[in-house]
Amino acid sequence: RDWSSDVCSSDLFNFNSPYRKKGFLFNKIFNSILNKEKCLVGNLNFYRDLIHPHIIVNNSINITEDLLIGSGELINVKNFIIKLYSLYNMDYNDYISIDESNSLTNNRKSYFSKIKYSSEEELLKLTHYDLQKYTLS
Repeated sequence: RDWSSDVCSSDLFNFNSPYRKKGFLFNKIFNSILNKEKCLVGNLNFYRDLIHPHIIVNNSINITEDLLIGSGELINVKNFIIKLYSLYNMDYNDYISIDESNSLTNNRKSYFSKIKYSSEEELLKLTHYDLQKYTLS
């Protein structure tokens, strides 16, 4: 039997969780929120197709063809982070310090999924749930 015809691949856009390794932007943000600590980041004013791991898993189960899974929209990372802080009644400006000199050049093209799997509101809701659950464990 040729098993290669039974294999499907999922290519993913950007996703994060509270379990993200140190050094990554969202690890810094989640740590800042959970521990109410300030953090230093680079330029946040850029757009990405961000999706939650829950949406990726749900759309990867029982796939019958190769998929590219993303939210289907470009999300401004800075605005998303501001909204995330506000869910915890925290002022973004009190916890985030920007060091533009330490920023990666952000001149990549902004790609997004042509199929809409999720929205910024759903990402915010699921991320908020993750952080609440993470603090309880």
